[in-house]
Amino acid sequence: MSEARIEGELPAVSKSMTAAEHGKFVDTTLDPNMFRKPDYYIYIYSVADSDLTRELPPQLSRVSIPGRGKERYRLATQIAHPFNQPDTDANGKRICYYLDGRRVAMDICNPENISLNQDITLDPKSVLSEGNNYSRKGVFWSMHNPPLEEEIKAAEGRKENYYRTRLQRLRALEVSDPRALNEALGKDDHLAAEYFGEEFTWHRVAQRKAECPNCMADIKQGAAFHFLPNNRICVIDWEKAISSGAVDAKDRPAAVVKKSVARV
Repeated sequence: MSEARIEGELPAVSKSMTAAEHGKFVDTTLDPNMFRKPDYYIYIYSVADSDLTRELPPQLSRVSIPGRGKERYRLATQIAHPFNQPDTDANGKRICYYLDGRRVAMDICNPENISLNQDITLDPKSVLSEGNNYSRKGVFWSMHNPPLEEEIKAAEGRKENYYRTRLQRLRALEVSDPRALNEALGKDDHLAAEYFGEEFTWHRVAQRKAECPNCMADIKQGAAFHFLPNNRICVIDWEKAISSGAVDAKDRPAAVVKKSVARV
């Protein structure tokens, strides 16, 4: 993703998104002098593999967080600091609170994380909802636009650790309790298997098909060989097929040997 795009198009879009969400809670009859101008912005990014949404009233009614798609990361929105939150005092007078924009950003990533440390491991006893933690799915905040390389890697690392933990649990259930496995399966498990390119009884990795140049059969993209209906092997790339142990070097046709020698 180019810096020009990050510094141009996306911030403008995210700024309008945030303004629209914030506007749903702002009373237009308030004295505009009550609102503080931003000192800086905090940016919300996503390396998640699916679209997410966060409802965060009264600060924000709904925040749309896009999955990364074919990009390494996506900009979701930006949060102003201080964050202006209109309210009413005990006498019914309209007032405005000024919140730490970083805290609002963290609430978008994981409202149960009361610190500003995105790598913190929460005590399971304090976790009220299994689905609240978007940090482990790849959502993160940054003071930088574009984000720093180490911030992106940290977010990718949190996501990968989350995926590995889920797959490890499912591998154990697959052997010990297939019924519990079916009950435990969720969307994130399929995303994890797809991310690592792993196959399970409950997940098959989608493979692009190609046509064998020898026999015109449908084969996996990049396959060095494949099996014919009579269990014989149709070899496409002899070097790879030999190195994999599928065929013996002595079975390589003379024409292929001659071609290989000429290429060297």
